[in-house]
Amino acid sequence: MGTFSMLFLTSTVSKWGGSPDARVGDGLGMACGELWEEGDGGVSVVVDERSVDRTGAGDYQGRMVGFPRALAELTARLGRPFTNEAWLIEAMTHSTFANEHPHAGPANERLEFLGDAVLDLLAARLLFDRFSNEMEGELTRRRARVVRREALAVMAQDLELGTFLRVGEGQRKGVVSDRVLADAYEALVGAVFMDGGFAAVEQCFAAAFTNAIDMAAQPIDFKTILQEVCHTRAWPLPDYRVVAVTGPDHARAYTCEVRVSNAAKTRATAPNKRDAEQECARQALLEVGSAT
Repeated sequence: MGTFSMLFLTSTVSKWGGSPDARVGDGLGMACGELWEEGDGGVSVVVDERSVDRTGAGDYQGRMVGFPRALAELTARLGRPFTNEAWLIEAMTHSTFANEHPHAGPANERLEFLGDAVLDLLAARLLFDRFSNEMEGELTRRRARVVRREALAVMAQDLELGTFLRVGEGQRKGVVSDRVLADAYEALVGAVFMDGGFAAVEQCFAAAFTNAIDMAAQPIDFKTILQEVCHTRAWPLPDYRVVAVTGPDHARAYTCEVRVSNAAKTRATAPNKRDAEQECARQALLEVGSAT
């Protein structure tokens, strides 16, 4: 199952299998003014906190003696260099780090706010062009699936964004949550927008969003996913049963039930057995996720 197949399971099931092991990068979790050192011949960089001059809301210039190798790698993954690297530093600065180091520049929350709106526009533009015959309601539903938190977190994981984040001492050894990853992704979009406008955003993110839109259009096989979860957790295979068949021949209603080890038991009704079992599996995945 590909990354984005898993992504659009999360449109209804957010935590059944947990997030990939995205960890915070220790190399950037340092106070502004300290030495950032990268191993294996990496570049040592000093950010002079005395040079930070915030002359406007969210705008500042930070004199960089060189540029952190890790962030240079991130710009390479984006496929576009920054004219003002300070935007990228801000995007990769979590509030926990900014709170501990008030002279290290602002946290990424303002860029996150901006990036959220820019992503809505990007997704809307791509959907508008792709589905020329669809009306507003369906386009809105498609956009909601693409820009939801879990979807953005997967795209952030594809960039390994958690390894570039500057976070506070307490979070440095932890696994980055979907929320933090999604927020950082929005902040990164906001930074690209501030540095190069909407054209730069399209250059850096349109391909990922086009792929997400393609995968969102594919139906999700909840029964197969539930079976894979059971296999991963060494549980017996799901046990499906038809509980009742009601209604006249031209309007049958099938009520099915599934039992998943001792973790879940769900029931659903649909016009056919297949759809009823798929809905049972979807609900069971939600129960399995909430129980772990």
